Amino acid sequence: MTTTPQTEGGPPPPPPASEDSCAISEATLTPVAPPRWGFWGTCAWGVAALAAFYVAQVLAVMGLLLWWSFGHAIDPDEFRRLSSSAVVVGATTLTSLPLTLLVLALAARLARVRLIDYFALYPIGPRTALFAVVCALAYGALMSAIAYALGHPMLSPFVVVLYATARESGMLWLVLLAVVVAAPITEESLFRGFLFRGWAGSRLGVVGAIALTSIIWAAMHVQYDWLGVTEILGLGLLFGWLRYRSGSLLTTLLMHAVYGLAAIIQVAVFTG
Repeated sequence: MTTTPQTEGGPPPPPPASEDSCAISEATLTPVAPPRWGFWGTCAWGVAALAAFYVAQVLAVMGLLLWWSFGHAIDPDEFRRLSSSAVVVGATTLTSLPLTLLVLALAARLARVRLIDYFALYPIGPRTALFAVVCALAYGALMSAIAYALGHPMLSPFVVVLYATARESGMLWLVLLAVVVAAPITEESLFRGFLFRGWAGSRLGVVGAIALTSIIWAAMHVQYDWLGVTEILGLGLLFGWLRYRSGSLLTTLLMHAVYGLAAIIQVAVFTG
């Protein structure tokens, strides 16, 4: 496995935040830097990161099962509280974060590129941030309207159960930490960070990279029904476009966090 040649100093620095005029202004665009890992190298490291992601989740579930079985005697009510989807989702999401990032950081390290450059962790201006948040909320509102028009539940059953068990178990803080912090960092670092960087600079191109990362990301969300997966696919396309247009992964990290928080708030408002 080899990396493609690189120039000294990495990609050019992004423009200062004060010069940021608008997320869609050509003056603020940061070109996609040449990939340090080619298409197949990116694929291989992506598979390794996904393997780490799922291994960590399996280990988290096994740890919970062992703790429930041998840690101490608990009554049925306490077991239902601890085994709720809120606890399981929170534990697996938080556990997968460090191991996945470790693999991705190793890939960037072996490519001899700074993490800030490989993952495009460049500052974004307030207008770009506002534009990203508006796009995320507008897309969520659009999908709710589509669900209503189709006679489909506007609230995801998975999120409804997640919120309900979080309230019952007193673990709402854990769910918020997982949904608003851990999941965005893990998933955006992998899809709009590492995979996008390598595939966009290959023959696949920017459009192909956005499409492929969105498809894989949507396929991972097996907890949702067909409309939910379709929503994730569209969200991935939106994230990918804004990742390219802004030149920074911080744009999609912000959007992902806002979208997850909005989903929890929506369920809280409609279910009480």
